[in-house]
Amino acid sequence: LVAHAYCKLFRWDFAGMLLLLDNAEALLRNPACIVPESKFQRLLGDIDAQRGFHLFWQGDAEGSLQHALRALNVVPKDHHYTRSLAVIYAAASLAIVGRRDEALHLMEDALTETYVAGSRNVGPFLTTQAVIHYYEGNFNAVKKSAERMLTIHESVPLPDYWRGYAHYFLGSVAYERNLVDTAADHFRCAEQLRYRMMTRSYHDVLIGLSLVAWARGEVDVAKEYAVSARNFAVEMKDPYSLKISDSFETRLAILSGEVLVKPEAYSPT
Repeated sequence: LVAHAYCKLFRWDFAGMLLLLDNAEALLRNPACIVPESKFQRLLGDIDAQRGFHLFWQGDAEGSLQHALRALNVVPKDHHYTRSLAVIYAAASLAIVGRRDEALHLMEDALTETYVAGSRNVGPFLTTQAVIHYYEGNFNAVKKSAERMLTIHESVPLPDYWRGYAHYFLGSVAYERNLVDTAADHFRCAEQLRYRMMTRSYHDVLIGLSLVAWARGEVDVAKEYAVSARNFAVEMKDPYSLKISDSFETRLAILSGEVLVKPEAYSPT
């Protein structure tokens, strides 16, 4: 059940993973279930790490932080993926609840530790660091983290997965600064990694390319990228990205004048 929940997590199927996690925890806590204490704690650590992920994306940063910290107390350091998941969502939740300095300190400690251990998790930790800076609107720091990731990628055999993140962040920073040509270059670099990036990130890259096209006045191209984003979400069976596509297509329709927005929709009452 815990392993199956990870499969749901990778597809951003929140409802599916929550049901599996609830069932797994109910079984573990059933007195009739005889499990060695060490295995019991490790499995609860997996469940807490995944609940931290789930609650963060439901907007419950306090709940996410509670579960992520609980996971860090029991997940062994050699359980690299689960531990990195807990570190990432503990840091992201700290940033969301206004404890940004603690979040960045946690990430620096994690980066130092992973360098000593052979840089296994440098990609996800630098990505999280960039995200925390992005929350703050500190684009110089976002750019620095992303460029650091690309530099490390040249010397450490990191998966292209994280190189895609670096280009995504550099493209996003350039777009926010109205450097649309630079943004397009980075988004296109990430676009080449279609099945080598996280589903959600690749979906956002396609939306980024749509926004760049719109900024250039290329309305038809912008709509084509929006369709590509939806088709990719459908292909990957990613319900969360489909919701993002719904919202983005509505945005394009409003910008195009294809949807009449009634003034009363914005009434304080």
